[in-house]
Order: sequence, then structure tokens, then C-alpha cells
Amino acid sequence: MAYINFKTSDYFANRKYSGTGSSQTISTGFQPDVSWSKALSHAYSNRLANSASGFTKSLITNATDAEATDSNVFSGTTSDGITVGSDAGTNVSGGTFINRSWKMGTTSGISGGTITPSSYSISTVAKQGVYKYAGNGTAGATVPHGLGAVPSLIIVKKLNATSSWMVYHTSQGATKVGYLNDVVGFGNGTAVWNSVEPTTTLITLGTDGDVNASGSTYIMYVYCNVDGFFKAGTYVGNGNVDGT
Repeated sequence: MAYINFKTSDYFANRKYSGTGSSQTISTGFQPDVSWSKALSHAYSNRLANSASGFTKSLITNATDAEATDSNVFSGTTSDGITVGSDAGTNVSGGTFINRSWKMGTTSGISGGTITPSSYSISTVAKQGVYKYAGNGTAGATVPHGLGAVPSLIIVKKLNATSSWMVYHTSQGATKVGYLNDVVGFGNGTAVWNSVEPTTTLITLGTDGDVNASGSTYIMYVYCNVDGFFKAGTYVGNGNVDGT
């Protein structure tokens, strides 16, 4: 079995930090392209930002809200980290937070498909990418991802209006869809992924408005299984205190 020939810390960081109530930079060891912060000590929502939209804009993963512009949540990145502002959800004074950040880094070079992302950042090494695109409302529309491997996890969120977070998971396939913002099980996803599995080059969309409405904009996060780095898998619970 082949394993990675790169350092995981060059593409993913998991950091625990203390809130100060004023702007601070959380060191990640690289310039992030996706950053996700969640309060551990307080009941605040998950906050997520990315380089394709710009880090002064953010989303709430446990809600259907449209993308919001607020530099107090995240205000930008540095060559070594992510900067959080004064918003309580990412930096309340005395609070404890977890931040997970991913680096992609390549912002040009992908081609093909019927929908061209307006901005993106990908890593063909870590096989992960973030993409901003406009929907066209056409069944079978395809988005090029440029990763050179088959995606095992895809997450899509409409930016300009309320919508669910739509999830493709390789174990469920392209006829099913999960909802990151809800506790329900996977449902019928034929209108979401058009019942077409992703390939090494393309992701296929249906006509569902949460992934492909004409005139709407979307953000898409894509991850491929990479031995030793990332795995979208499943397990069967057994009800025992120490798990399976």
C-alpha cells in the first residue's frame, strides 16, 4: 500500500486557542485556504471561511444562512496562519476554541466541464480543493476539480441565499445526499448529483437549487482519499463503551 510522501502538517492544521476579544492570528504553519473555527467553551455556531470567497466572508455550517461579510469573524490570513477578529463566535474573551485549517495553494490551470469556477484553490499533492462557481440550472452540468483522483467527499453550499449544506459521500454514492446542517440521514440525491459518480476530472450536478440554480453562486469543498492523510469512510456501531 502506498502512503504519502509529504508532511500532513504542510496541508492540514488542528489548533486549540484561547479567545482574547480582539484581533489575533492563530499559527497554522502555512497560509490557509479553508479555515473552520468552533467554540469549545461556549454555545456558538461553527464558522467557516475560504480563499475562493475571501476571508472577510464566512458561513455557518450548522445553519442554512447565506454567506455573510464580516471581518470581525475572520479578517484574513498570513503566510503562517488565520486571523480572527472580535466576533464572539471565533474569539470571545476567555473562550476556548478549536480551529482546523487546510492549505491548497494552486489557483490556476484547471479546465474542462460545462461550469468554470470563478475562483478556486487546489492541491494535487493532498488531493483537496475549494471552488466558487455559478450555477446554470442544467441537468448534467459538470465542474472540473483538477485533483487527478476521484473525490470521496464533496460539500456544497449556496452563497447568495439560504440553503442546506449538501454532502456527497463515497459510501452513499451519487443517488444519495447528506445535510451538514441537519441531523437527518442521507436522502434522495438524484437531483443533486444527477446520479453520476464523480471522476478523476469532473463533478456532475443535477438541477437541485441547493447545488445548481441558474443565477446562484456556490462554494464547493472537495476531498479525495489519500492513504496516510485523508479518509472518507464508514463504521458500524456496536453499542459498547470502547467502540468497535
